[in-house]
Amino acid sequence: MNKFATEADVRSIEAEADWSQRDRARSMYEFLSRAKAAHGQRPAFSYQFFPDRRPSPSR
Repeated sequence: MNKFATEADVRSIEAEADWSQRDRARSMYEFLSRAKAAHGQRPAFSYQFFPDRRPSPSR
């Protein structure tokens, strides 16, 4: 995830284009399809399971 040095950095990126004009996916399927197209054979999505970090079931 990107980090910004200042709030001015965030405002500068936000000012580049109106939200409605940005080329963004309109569904999760479109988002994952774009990731697949952009990154070839690499997975578009992965899930990591850490069983030792799960909370204990409440009784």
